[in-house]
Amino acid sequence: MKRKKSVLRVFLCILCLIFLLAACTEEPSSTSAEKSVGKRDTAKKQIEIVVGGDLMCQRRQQKAALRDGKFDFRYQFDYVRNIVRQADLAIGNLETSVASSWPLSIEQKRRYGQPYLNAPEEYLSAVKDCGFDVLANANNHSCDTGISGLRQTLKKQDQYGLLHTGAFSGEEKDRFLIVDVKGFKIGIVSYAVYYNRSVRELSGKEVERHLNYYSREKAEEDFLRMREEGAEFILSYFHCGREYQLEPTERQVQIAEEMAESGADYVVGGHSHTVSSFDRIETSDGREVPVVYSLGNFVSHMTYRERKSDHAMILSLKLKREDGRVVVSDQKYYPCLMVNRNEETGRRYQLIPLTDKNIERFTDTDRALAERMKRVRKTIIGAAGPQCHPVTTETEGVSENAKQF
Repeated sequence: MKRKKSVLRVFLCILCLIFLLAACTEEPSSTSAEKSVGKRDTAKKQIEIVVGGDLMCQRRQQKAALRDGKFDFRYQFDYVRNIVRQADLAIGNLETSVASSWPLSIEQKRRYGQPYLNAPEEYLSAVKDCGFDVLANANNHSCDTGISGLRQTLKKQDQYGLLHTGAFSGEEKDRFLIVDVKGFKIGIVSYAVYYNRSVRELSGKEVERHLNYYSREKAEEDFLRMREEGAEFILSYFHCGREYQLEPTERQVQIAEEMAESGADYVVGGHSHTVSSFDRIETSDGREVPVVYSLGNFVSHMTYRERKSDHAMILSLKLKREDGRVVVSDQKYYPCLMVNRNEETGRRYQLIPLTDKNIERFTDTDRALAERMKRVRKTIIGAAGPQCHPVTTETEGVSENAKQF
């Protein structure tokens, strides 16, 4: 009997030790208090940040993703997934609600006479699967589903392990993010210049509590606090401009200059649904701050050729430490085309990088598309300007992700 008890004690001790070791080796959550992000090794002298444009989920996208009563949006990201996943940090602008208590865009087209955007949660699953880590939420569609829908959208982002800023539940201490990326402290902030008419449903206090209107004073205060809390590099994402216009407006240029003067290290714009130019802003303290006024849509159903809303860019930044500061050591972009219908896959709304390899590939299956890809690439490069280098060959970037079904 004593021997049996002794054996039982030994067995229980071993079992406890196994559980203890498992707890110690568990992977940390991406939504941990430290807000650490990392897909590879933990010590790096240089990191890569990928920034995408507007992540939209519109009516025809939803129809195309609906099969046998279920949504699956993953295929829309098949050709760009490797570009996003290989980065140390990936950021995009979520330009839709994800609110299950409200009608989807496939069920309701407009609200207050304006396009209404609300996606099923499967869309967030596809965004996460593509490799995005952080979502900017300040844009004109932030309150399409009111405060209740906005809160549901933020909660869903939390559930899918996506960090976010630019729209708020009202309980946040800070209205910005500081993300530890392999030892680099990256500050991220997201502002909008205007919201759709649904914002009229909100009281002044609710607007102040949940949304993030841009002002120079607010940016100065946010950037200062980010520096005080350890941010080594600040990326400021702002939603402003005129739809379908290729050139930045005076207001966009003014805001970018204000952000640079206030302490931003890189400025990214959006809203026009078209690609726009890169530039560099010289500040009064002698810094050069890069800006891109619009990356276009990352995914959408806006394949309007005459408006060039099917043109897109994916921005890639390399950061390193130099003389005690974190600086941009290299920047490049991937010209892309949102294809309305891909004859190769039989699917609609897929974003395809315009590399030589992809153009050659489609020459064999869809010559008309391949020729258009060449023309669009030339147009995007012309619109982007000489301040940033386009990736046009496989060796300049990563191997293109063909299809991952």
